[in-house]
Amino acid sequence: MSAELLVVVDRLRKNRFKNYVGIATFPTTPAKRLSRSTRTMRAKQIVFARRVTTTERSLDQEGSPDDICVFNGKGYLKGQAIPSGDPCKRCVCVDGFSGLNSPGCHEVHCILDNRIGCNPVYTPGVCCPTSYRCNSPMAKFFPQIDSDLSRIKWGHGINSKVQLNTSLYGKDMMIEADVSMGTIVGGDGSILPIMAHPPLVSSDLSLEEFMDTILNSGTFKGIKLDFKDIEALEPSLMAIKSRASKITAPLWLNADILAGPVNATTKPVDIGRFFDLTKNYFPDSVLSVGWTTRFGPQMTWPLQIINEGSYTMDHMIQMRDALHAAQIRQPVTFPIRAGLSTSPESQRNILWLLEQIENSSLTVWSSQYDIVDVPALMKLVNHIGKENIFVDVPSGLSCEIQHFEE
Repeated sequence: MSAELLVVVDRLRKNRFKNYVGIATFPTTPAKRLSRSTRTMRAKQIVFARRVTTTERSLDQEGSPDDICVFNGKGYLKGQAIPSGDPCKRCVCVDGFSGLNSPGCHEVHCILDNRIGCNPVYTPGVCCPTSYRCNSPMAKFFPQIDSDLSRIKWGHGINSKVQLNTSLYGKDMMIEADVSMGTIVGGDGSILPIMAHPPLVSSDLSLEEFMDTILNSGTFKGIKLDFKDIEALEPSLMAIKSRASKITAPLWLNADILAGPVNATTKPVDIGRFFDLTKNYFPDSVLSVGWTTRFGPQMTWPLQIINEGSYTMDHMIQMRDALHAAQIRQPVTFPIRAGLSTSPESQRNILWLLEQIENSSLTVWSSQYDIVDVPALMKLVNHIGKENIFVDVPSGLSCEIQHFEE
C-alpha cells in the first residue's frame, strides 16, 4: 500500500528539465531511496487535476514540466500570459519558467507627457497614466490666489449697469453675466444680445456695452458669459470677436448642454451648435459646460422643495461622449450644483469624469436657497484639490465654507 505525498518540485534541471514549480504525486518511499532514473520517471508522471475557470487552459491532463508553469496554484501552458498582480509587469510562461522574478517577466515602460504644470493621473489596475491633470491657466492670470482657485472672487449675475460698476471696481476677479436675446430699456425695440437671465427679456445693458465697459476700464477682470439661448450665441461671439485684441483676461463661455438631475425639464442649448461656434470664434477660451438641474424650491403650487439628488454615471458618460465627439481640445470646466454634488454617488461619478477629460476642472455653484451639506461638499473640494476647483456660490454659503475651513 502506498499513499500520495504532495511535494514541490522547484529545480529539476539536473534531470534534463527546465526550472519548474508544480504539484507532483510520489509514493511514500523516501525520495533519497529512488535512483535518479526513477525520480526522473516519477517527475514525468505529474498529474494536474485542478479545475480552472473558462479563462484558464484546462490542465486536467498529464503535463510535462517543459510545457507547464504553475503560479499561485494555477497552471499555464508555454506561451500563456501569467497574471503578475502588477499592472506594470507582464509575465508569460517561457520555457517552463514561472514566478515574478523569472526571465518570463518584463517591465512595462510608460512614455510620459512632460507638460509644464501637468501631473499624470493614474487609474487602479492600469500601468500608464490615463490622463493628465494640469494647473489651470487662471493661476497665471491671478497670482495672488497662489494656485488656490477657490480663492477667486466672483461677481455673479452682473446683468445691469449698476451691478457692473460695483463689480468692476470692487474685489471681484471674475465677472459672470447672463446673455439672452431681448431689448434695451428705453431703446428702439431692436432685438439684440442683452445681459438678462430668463424669463427677463429686457435690460439696461447690452452685451456690447458690457464688453466695452470692462475692456476700457483699465482693470483686469476675467469674463464669464452664460448663454441661456443658443440664438444669442453667434451674434454675441461676433461682437466679442471684434474686440478680441483688447481681451487680455480669461474668457469663459458657459452653457448647459445636457439635461441633468433631478429629472430636469429645462431644455439644454444645442450641443452641436455650441461647440461648433465656440471652437470657430474662440478656440482658446475656457468652455464651461454643464447640465440643466431641478433642485431647491420649485415655482409650483403647492410649493415643492427638492433637496436630494445626484449626478449619475449616465450624466457623466453623456458629457464625456459629447466632448470627445466634438474633439474639444481647449480647457474645460464642469459647473456642478453644490447641493447635488454631496452624495457619495455624485462624488464618485464627478471624479470619474475629471479623469476622463484632460485639462478639465470643476466649478461649484449654488442658488440662493439651495440646501447644501457643507462638510460633504468640502470633502469633494479637498479630494479634487483647490488647484482644480472653482467655488462660485452665494455669500451665505461662501461664509459657511470659510468658517468650516477655520
